Amino acid sequence: MYAEQFNFTIPVKLDHLMPTVTHVKIECRIFSAKPADWLGITGLVASWNQNLPVDSNGNVNQTVLAKFDVNPAANPQDAKYYQCDFRLMVGSYYLWPDPASTQDVSRPKAGTPLLVKQEGFLPGQH
Repeated sequence: MYAEQFNFTIPVKLDHLMPTVTHVKIECRIFSAKPADWLGITGLVASWNQNLPVDSNGNVNQTVLAKFDVNPAANPQDAKYYQCDFRLMVGSYYLWPDPASTQDVSRPKAGTPLLVKQEGFLPGQH
């Protein structure tokens, strides 16, 4: 069993979220190669996700330890590339943050940079 073969420390800082946002879902995946597209799942080696509560001021400011579960059909030695992203939980729905959204809850405050996804090669895997 390869459970928790990979661990990442992930700082999460979001503020001034709309009152309807109750949680933020952080999701990370590890692949055997860089995925061809945003939702690529080919070569999935491991994955992890966690819901973080939004405080009463609309903020999330935590550092979380991601302990990945390795796909039983994968070999952890094949791990080369990672992606992490987040979604906003509003009611029972997850929304992608999107500057072009027509929903206020999904748009960042004017002038605020928005980083939804962080990705790259694992150390030593260029």
